[in-house]
Amino acid sequence: MPTGDVGSLTQIEVPTMFLDLPSVKATEIVRNRYEKSYGPPTPIGDTTVAFWNEWLRIDGTDDVIRPIDVTRDYGIMLALHKLARQCHSPLGDNIDDVCGYMNVHDMIAREA
Repeated sequence: MPTGDVGSLTQIEVPTMFLDLPSVKATEIVRNRYEKSYGPPTPIGDTTVAFWNEWLRIDGTDDVIRPIDVTRDYGIMLALHKLARQCHSPLGDNIDDVCGYMNVHDMIAREA
C-alpha cells in the first residue's frame, strides 16, 4: 500500500483509492506550490483578515463590522486577499489577480 506524506507527522499508509481525492490533491498543491511561492498560510491569513476587518468596519467605529454585501464587497475582499499575499510574497501574479478581481467587482456592480 502506498504511503502519504503528511508533513512533519509520521508516514501513514494511504489506500490507493484515496490518492485521487480532492483533499489529497489540495494538500499536494498547498505543500508543493503554495508554500514554496507564498510561504506558510497563517501570516497571509492574518493580514487578509486585518484588511477585511478594516474594509468592513463601519465609519467611525472600532468594533462594529457591517454585513457583507456581494455588490459592494465580493471583488474588493478577493483583491484584499491578493494584496495581503503581495505584502508577504511579492509576485507578479498577485497584481494581475488584483486587477482581475477589480474587473469582477465592476461586473457585479453593473449587474446590480
